[in-house]
Amino acid sequence: MSSSIPPSTPGIIWQPPAPEALAAELPQYEIIGLLGRGGMGAV
Repeated sequence: MSSSIPPSTPGIIWQPPAPEALAAELPQYEIIGLLGRGGMGAV
């Protein structure tokens, strides 16, 4: 998966990839949306 900013970049808040970007990388799955996010990742 490709995210635009790695989580370790100081001063910049990491954003999870958009569902559309994930759908392009994981065509075998139906990506509906983000369930939640926390300090260690996003689901």
